[in-house]
Amino acid sequence: MMRFHAVFPNLRCSCTCSFPYSWLSSSETCTHLSKHFFRRASHVTCDGPTVSGHLRNENPDETREVLDKFQCPDVRSFTKMIVGRLQTGRLDDTLKLFYEMPVRDSICWNTMIKGCLDCVDLTMAEELFDEMPEPSVVSWTTMINGFFRFGQVERAEVFFKQMPIRDLAAWNAMIHGYCENARVDNAVKLFEQMPSRNVISWTSMIGGLDQNGKSEEALNVFERMFKSGVVRNSSTLTCALSAYANALSFPLGMQIHGHVLKSGFCLSVFVCASLITFYANCKRIEKATQVFYEAVHRNVLDWLNMKLKELGYLPDKRFSLHDVEDEQKEESLFYHSERLAIAFALITTVEGSTITVMKNLHICGDCHSAIKLIAKIVDREIVVRDFSLFHHFRSGICSCGDYW
Repeated sequence: MMRFHAVFPNLRCSCTCSFPYSWLSSSETCTHLSKHFFRRASHVTCDGPTVSGHLRNENPDETREVLDKFQCPDVRSFTKMIVGRLQTGRLDDTLKLFYEMPVRDSICWNTMIKGCLDCVDLTMAEELFDEMPEPSVVSWTTMINGFFRFGQVERAEVFFKQMPIRDLAAWNAMIHGYCENARVDNAVKLFEQMPSRNVISWTSMIGGLDQNGKSEEALNVFERMFKSGVVRNSSTLTCALSAYANALSFPLGMQIHGHVLKSGFCLSVFVCASLITFYANCKRIEKATQVFYEAVHRNVLDWLNMKLKELGYLPDKRFSLHDVEDEQKEESLFYHSERLAIAFALITTVEGSTITVMKNLHICGDCHSAIKLIAKIVDREIVVRDFSLFHHFRSGICSCGDYW
């Protein structure tokens, strides 16, 4: 008897088959063997979507049952299983599964190391890092973040110095870690040594200085960032507004508010919260209240628009009188006066009470269709009086019978 062992690298599996020597002389045998091996191989790959489905349903045990049905599940399926078990905090079970893996790639190693840190087991994370054949820059950075999380600043510094390659993420991890551990002077020194900086570097430094009681210095860094040409994001503006609030720098904070409105960052919950804090600290309570209600108003509108789309609502762009692109036409319909009034009423009136909107213009067809659905969504009667009659909207129906 002859035994053949076939390895399929892409599938990360192998299979073995025995057959008589006499088979070797036949070309049909070669065809048969090829089909036989590949038929075996096709049954050993694990169905990724099946694994993901069980994990989405929070069934890591059922996921393991799926894996056990396959002779050689691929590394991606094993990694998904590891992520699922780590999310439930079952570190011991996850480690057992990890060591059962026939093949491990860097993603799997890094997932397991971070999982140990998330499960508050720094010792195990270190052991895995030491066992890892070739730690990547991600592996080193993950450990640095872990040391900072446990307050072991000096060990993080040692790791950073020992890194064979340092990318921007590693530098940023050190800046953030120093600031989180009240070593802001070390962070500033390292920040000045950075070969390059991105928005995360600047934002970490601004936020770190402000959190450590150095709001004026934070604003100086923000000004340098502005001059450097690096594009700010919502996190940057949130940190800057916090610094303005702590420094009680009202005029400059007002300028940032103007930038927030122009750039569209007013939709960010964190930016709005920082604006409210800024105005409150500067004793501008009316302005803080205004920002609060504007933010709530926008959130209600966004929620209503999302629900409308779920019910199949399609904006009728014929009722948008603006000469703009179609997407902007749709958005302009969301801000028709009657819809703004309804959104405001939803946050200022008693739940279940009737909402009454008075307007001296004809209600447009798109708003009429939308308000019917809104009345159904919020389960409230909505009365809209236009210049000709009263429209009573209840449970998706209008009293006018869609004829007005």
